[in-house]
Amino acid sequence: MKRLGERLISAGLISAEAVAQGLQHQKITGLRLGDCLVELGLIQELALLKFLAQEFQTKFVTTEKLAAAVVSSQVIDRVPVRVAEGQDFMPIALDLENRILTVVMAEAQNKSLCGEIAMITDMKEVRAFIGGRNAIRAAIKKHYYGDTTAFAALMQTSSAPSGRDATGVGRVFRSSESRVTGQLQGLSTHTHTGSQ
Repeated sequence: MKRLGERLISAGLISAEAVAQGLQHQKITGLRLGDCLVELGLIQELALLKFLAQEFQTKFVTTEKLAAAVVSSQVIDRVPVRVAEGQDFMPIALDLENRILTVVMAEAQNKSLCGEIAMITDMKEVRAFIGGRNAIRAAIKKHYYGDTTAFAALMQTSSAPSGRDATGVGRVFRSSESRVTGQLQGLSTHTHTGSQ
């Protein structure tokens, strides 16, 4: 498979010059290329997440939506903070009846990691949505450590338009507890199919 920069150029989302700038920034920061491109303002988060979600046939969650999400303590209690921090993912919903945990990950295509998370949390399945690494880290600070300012800096620099939700959370996150679904109304995810 081509590298991310090449795939973004092929899709017409970014120039070769922008990729070169992103790679320079990557050398300095050690961040992933996608995170560097967003941080430098060379691609909007929404465009990058849409592209990745389509590639990996999943949904995506923007920084704005992750910041607005209300995640139940039952979800937080299911995943040890060290695991979430160590692997850069944020658990967002739990379906106890079907034993499905939904998480937001920067690398939602990582099936082996999803398998590990399922084993650690005693779930049958882990559904992974794409999200930005910085947003995921901010969500961990907010929900695990109670840092209410975790998203402040990200929201100031975020230039992604909110857009219209493709799917309502009530349909996406079926839970054995209706109140958990109700708490997630602030979060929305987007589905992308080949027809778009």
